[in-house]
Amino acid sequence: MKRALSVVAASVALPAPWMAAAQVPPVEAGYAFDKPRVLAQQLVWGRLHGVRLLAQACRERGDGDTMAVYVEWLESQSSTIAAAERTLSLHYFGRGPVPMEAIDAALKLKPALDLTEDELAAGCATLPAALAQPRNDLRRYYVDLRTAIERGHGDLRAVGGSEGP
Repeated sequence: MKRALSVVAASVALPAPWMAAAQVPPVEAGYAFDKPRVLAQQLVWGRLHGVRLLAQACRERGDGDTMAVYVEWLESQSSTIAAAERTLSLHYFGRGPVPMEAIDAALKLKPALDLTEDELAAGCATLPAALAQPRNDLRRYYVDLRTAIERGHGDLRAVGGSEGP
């Protein structure tokens, strides 16, 4: 049963090409530098988005081991992801929930990775270890971001590690 739920979670959490983000026009777009909670959620969403794009590319190349680890990570991050989705749906669209791709579009995030096969192979090979790193604990990342924003730290790239997924 848990495995079936994992497969459903993975398919829902990865961008679905048939969902048109343009169907849901945003109330406002861009980053909310004047709203610390929303800005922190936007940055968490960006990190999640990068992981999702890589996981989608790994799935497309048939990397089942990487997908299993991604699904476990996704389940462990589900409450933080849901909170970000609620906050950003309300911020951008005045309602929720909206498709993940609509939030991606409001943040002007790219819809796919542009990697060579060698880069993709390396990314898929290292994704499981990367997901185990503290920088990909989205709850911790959110708390660290909120603290840094509220203290007026200007360079948020160093919060939670500046490396990608």
